[in-house]
Amino acid sequence: MQALQAILRFSDKHPNCRLNVVTSPQLSPYVGALLRGKCIMHIVSHKNPISVIRTLFSLGINRADLGFNPWSSGNDGLFFASLAKSRRTFSVFWKERAAQRRDFERENFHDFLNAYFGVERESPTWSMNHSLPELPTEILVCPESSGPQRTLDLRHTLRLCEYLQSRWPDAHLIMAAADSKYALIAGQKDIPFLRLKKSAISSRQLIERIQAADLVVAVDSGPLNIAIAMERPVLALFSNELPERVLPRNLANATVLRHPQMSGVSCQNAKCREPLCLWALFDDKDIVATKQMWQPGIELKVVEDGCPWLGR
Repeated sequence: MQALQAILRFSDKHPNCRLNVVTSPQLSPYVGALLRGKCIMHIVSHKNPISVIRTLFSLGINRADLGFNPWSSGNDGLFFASLAKSRRTFSVFWKERAAQRRDFERENFHDFLNAYFGVERESPTWSMNHSLPELPTEILVCPESSGPQRTLDLRHTLRLCEYLQSRWPDAHLIMAAADSKYALIAGQKDIPFLRLKKSAISSRQLIERIQAADLVVAVDSGPLNIAIAMERPVLALFSNELPERVLPRNLANATVLRHPQMSGVSCQNAKCREPLCLWALFDDKDIVATKQMWQPGIELKVVEDGCPWLGR
């Protein structure tokens, strides 16, 4: 979703440029929802060889001037980008950027992608607010992320739902997650549960829920980035990662929570299975406590080993 937002900024800078986006069935609804007809979309499925042949023919006949393979570590993006007259390889750009900048690990992802696409960097200041909807009627809860360091366990997911129901008793809660274990909490609190799968149908269902929600409450995850890209009001719960790296600078309609003890700290310990820094957000009865509202830090620290929360 961060790459799609960068493509959108590139399109705004070059309104007369014809964009071709090669994507999978699972991601195609997100491309359609965010780029909104600003591109020609080619859907490629490994299960459907005809889709590959059709895309190769189309891209081969109408060769692009420049090919990008943003945020791709596989060979698919490289291959399709190579059909253009020239290409800008993401992995090479990443390595060059890392070699040029000592503070590369602190660089904002959106700034990085802007540079990759040749778009001017946004204002260095952050534009955001701490206002939540007064009376939301529908709240989407997304407690799960791709990494355990950013994922709520069942106990804290339950506490989150109880807090939301107590703060907005008239709101209708919906939960979305890939792991079916969260259905236990949803059933316990009488909350509809949307099981996220790797399919276009599931992606469209998530988009519909995000668009319909008055508030999206999520950990640092794909659904959070989708909601931000679609300019929906969000309540974001951050743990190990720096919001300064993940979030766009022109952020609006957002309340971002991060424990003050983690201010300016990026923890890259992939072995962490108990994100104490995330669970600590639930120590207060009022989860949205003023002291936990994130303010962009100036001095940033990257920790690769140990636990900065425990001080070791």
